[in-house]
Amino acid sequence: MVGIDYSRSFVRAAKRLQQSGRHPFRLLEEGKITRPCVARIPSIIQRKRIRFLTGDALHLPKNLGTFDLVLAANLIDRLSDPAKFLTQVLPQFVKPGGLVLLTSPYTWSPDFTVGRHWLRNSFPSIQKLLRPKFRLLHRQDLPFLLREHRRKFQFTFADATVWKRTTSSH
Repeated sequence: MVGIDYSRSFVRAAKRLQQSGRHPFRLLEEGKITRPCVARIPSIIQRKRIRFLTGDALHLPKNLGTFDLVLAANLIDRLSDPAKFLTQVLPQFVKPGGLVLLTSPYTWSPDFTVGRHWLRNSFPSIQKLLRPKFRLLHRQDLPFLLREHRRKFQFTFADATVWKRTTSSH
């Protein structure tokens, strides 16, 4: 298994969790007030089975191999060219018959994606881009809660879709 994120700090934290099973951090309470916390991995989890890398989803190393399952969680609307990822990058990493799990709240922002690259009417656009090489198996709303501080949370729904790779061509 391989876990890839653009954020070096996320990857460093994942590697620390992997090595020791725990990672201390400061949890924001309000303003600049924080309190110490520790993230822990249950001992039943086989932490050595995964390799963590820092990387750009649009420029992944060719030697990663192919996978039975690719998870792209809350990624699409953070890419400079989401259509390129869906049509050119993603298919080369999914084995024929393999699965892709995409989740996204479709929070398009010019901070990440210039307007001309936004997938307007997102789900139908994604479906059209993936259809030549993938078949939709399942779609559902996936609620998640983001904690900003002790008294402020964002409740959001991601569009969660599961796709099956149908062809072996790249």
